[in-house]
Amino acid sequence: MLGILNNNMQQQIDWEYMKTSAETIYTFWPTIIADLNKLNVKNEEILNFSSNLDKVTLSIKNEDKVVALNNLASLYAFLPNYRSQFSTDLQSINIDYAKNCILNSYALVEQANWIEVKEQVVNALNYYMVVMDEVNENVQNQNRISKAYILLNELNSSTDIQDKELYYIKYRNVMEELVNI
Repeated sequence: MLGILNNNMQQQIDWEYMKTSAETIYTFWPTIIADLNKLNVKNEEILNFSSNLDKVTLSIKNEDKVVALNNLASLYAFLPNYRSQFSTDLQSINIDYAKNCILNSYALVEQANWIEVKEQVVNALNYYMVVMDEVNENVQNQNRISKAYILLNELNSSTDIQDKELYYIKYRNVMEELVNI
């Protein structure tokens, strides 16, 4: 894995890969819509996701990093909302909301909007506190949940320093841990 601090081309984005990935999503989208309908996700929200998917695709086509990140963060915001419509698993729902806040903060780092970055990370911590409160009841993932909490606090402390590369390191670490819970 190429380190963040050693990466001279950190601003380099593989736009061709992103374009191919965006196009591929459209192949699966009709099946996903059918599945979401079976789960009784509101049709209006599914249509809004489709509209935002188009915005993501266009921003990737235009190779506009800031707009693409903002659009991707907006797109991800639908996922915890969808889950809350068909699931009662508060741990998963709150982890999804925390990830959404962290993705929002990532998009804001690219705009050097550190005040809002901090707000988003604090929001993520608030969602994650619900997960922490339940960790004592469910010891299955207790170590991972505790580690993610520590990493989330580390991400929060990095917002005070306002250094992109340090933030990226801590962002990567916390997201890798949250994905594995």
